[in-house]
Amino acid sequence: MSNDTLDQTLQFTQTGFKQVGLIEIPAVFYQRFTTGIMLFDGLLGGQGFLPGSSFTVTGKPGAGKTTFLMQMLEALQVNGKLTGYASGEENIYQIAYNAKRLGLTKVQIANMTDVDELCDMMKFLDVLIIDSFQFLTCKHITKTLALQQYAIKKLVATAQKEECVLGIIQHLTSVGTAKGGTLVPHTVDMNMEIESDEEGSNVKTIRVYKNRFGRCGEIKFEMTETGFNFEKVIEVEETDKMTQATKRGDVERDQIIQYITDHGSATLNELHAAIGESWRIQHYLRILTNVDNILVKDGRGSNAKWKLNNQ
Repeated sequence: MSNDTLDQTLQFTQTGFKQVGLIEIPAVFYQRFTTGIMLFDGLLGGQGFLPGSSFTVTGKPGAGKTTFLMQMLEALQVNGKLTGYASGEENIYQIAYNAKRLGLTKVQIANMTDVDELCDMMKFLDVLIIDSFQFLTCKHITKTLALQQYAIKKLVATAQKEECVLGIIQHLTSVGTAKGGTLVPHTVDMNMEIESDEEGSNVKTIRVYKNRFGRCGEIKFEMTETGFNFEKVIEVEETDKMTQATKRGDVERDQIIQYITDHGSATLNELHAAIGESWRIQHYLRILTNVDNILVKDGRGSNAKWKLNNQ
């Protein structure tokens, strides 16, 4: 694919103003493909994935991230798509053992963590899942921050170039923030999280809260010994992406501002304890500080505190 073609797919480039009726939509926007899991496809608006798009999946240990993604890849393989699950956490024998227990036999798996090798594999795949971002390596970069920046930029750019859907598992810290920071969820096109309704519950919520090319919303499934029961939905809430993002953002932003107003200041840990253990808290703190100028940050690291800008 030429650079000219690449600029016309999913990448952002500077342009002048044009009437929307005169803009020719790239063909890739009409080449979406569904997973074959009807209820999940419905959550995404019924159109499925856009080739070259990218997404993250977050969730606490045991939430069902791997199970869900492996089931999704199996459904895609059955529908004729070439998929790959690259793990840096479990060896392929552990993955294969669990996959066969779930009745999955067609998913292609590998132990692969090198960013450049993973990019090379996208030439041959329709969908690639990376488990997980924190285990990525690179032969020519050793510093953590530089590696993270190189990895997400190279992976997303290659996914766009090769028109391969890229999914990245991003684990959470003990306080609910995403390992690898907010760079990854900001860079990709869709963010998804999986969580249990309550401790030990077999009801799992799959939530899409950012989606540049489709809908947002959430859907609840039962998770059994053989994986997610996709034949029966427990509850679904579907809404357009702007309404969903605004609703969720307004609530959490208001909670942050109210807590800091009431207490004079707050650390990230204090906000997690008061509002909930979500990496989005850190995201909204950044927006309220650097974009909206409502808050000011004092200090660094775990000792940093946020205060109202007018205090």
